[in-house]
Parts: sequence; C-alpha cells; structure tokens
Amino acid sequence: IPKGVDSGQRLRVRSEGNAAPKGGQSGDLYVFITVQDDKQFRREGIDIYTELTVSYIDAILGRRVKTPTIDGEVEVDLPAGTQPGTTLRIEGKGVPKLNSPEVRGNQYVKMIVEIPKKLSKQEREAVLKLDELSKSGAR
Repeated sequence: IPKGVDSGQRLRVRSEGNAAPKGGQSGDLYVFITVQDDKQFRREGIDIYTELTVSYIDAILGRRVKTPTIDGEVEVDLPAGTQPGTTLRIEGKGVPKLNSPEVRGNQYVKMIVEIPKKLSKQEREAVLKLDELSKSGAR
C-alpha cells in the first residue's frame, strides 16, 4: 500500500482478480481503503492534528517541549506567553502526499494549558506575589 493513501481511495492490482471463464485472463482486483482512526492523531488531507498538555509555568515562561508525531517524538519551542488553544505548526511532519512521498503535510499541535487545581502554600504565595507585581506594573 503506497504512503499517503487515505480512506475512500481504491487500489487496483492488475490480473489478481477472479479468473475469467473458459481459461481467460484473470481480472483486476480492487482494494478499497479504510484508514483506522487514531486516538492521538487526527488527519485532514496530508496534515495531522494533535493536542499537547503543557503546564501553566511552561506556557508563561516558554520552553522546549517534546511532542509526539507520526514519526516519533520531536522537540518544539513553546513561546513565552503561550495562551490556551494556541496552535503550533511543525513543518513536514504530516502524511506523505500520495505518489509524491518526498512532499509531506504539516503537523498542527494545539496547546492545552494545565492549570493546577491545588497549590502548595509556597506555590500560592509565589502566584500572589506575581499577581502583585503584575498589578503594580513592574514588568
């Protein structure tokens, strides 16, 4: 099966179908493709979409974070000040284009910023201090 094939496409395999009556040549076999859905990745054409959960600290400060791709994990730069729902593009990490495997789509990673439900006393004090600093305009 060639790289880049998608659901709904069909492949023709010449002379591998049913035998013709009276010893004639075999017909062609048609294979109809259904690509199984994945829990982690969603495909749209040759592009791949996924989500990545990051801590609120990583979103505020920015960091290099690891994210899964269909080829394995890669590191991406999470910019400082990343907002929940921000989508990063990783060029060339999508699906190969059918009949042009050197051309690949992109992967889009939506950032899910995890806000803690509970803070330790020290974490709470640090966040309150940050709140004070932001209100006083000390940036």
